[in-house]
Amino acid sequence: MNSRLAFLALCVVASAVKAQDATALEEQYSTCARHYIPADKCTPEIYAQLKAKDNAPLSPEADLGLTAAKIVQAQLLNPASFQVRKVAVLTGNYSRDGGPYVCVVYGGQAVAGGLVVNSKSFHEKPDKKHPDKPSKLGETLLNYCDTIGRVSGWKDVTNEVQVALGRQ
Repeated sequence: MNSRLAFLALCVVASAVKAQDATALEEQYSTCARHYIPADKCTPEIYAQLKAKDNAPLSPEADLGLTAAKIVQAQLLNPASFQVRKVAVLTGNYSRDGGPYVCVVYGGQAVAGGLVVNSKSFHEKPDKKHPDKPSKLGETLLNYCDTIGRVSGWKDVTNEVQVALGRQ
């Protein structure tokens, strides 16, 4: 009787280990798939590198782009339909008021039910009177997204923003 119970307990433990291994493998292969790595090339070393990359903190530009993308998403009639097409940040000498410009090209559900592609640009304005306060990100009157291909200095942060949105 004791040997049967021991065997049964061993089978339960082995089954739990296999389920845990299956869950770990599923996580590994889904992570590789998100980065377009084929399953046969998805080694534990590559998985560890991809996982570290996914969990790395965002660059300041990507963080600003993510904030702008979330603002646009919240403004949509159906936020679940939000699709990021391009996010770019313009820093440097083009920033008149000290802060960078952000462009978000996105797709989303239109009122009639179809998909619309649009763009919005934002400008980060530091509070010069109170430098210890966080900067404000406001929508610009002019859409600067048209200058992405014509003006140097735009940094494309689309992939980082898409990955960050996918984690949420």
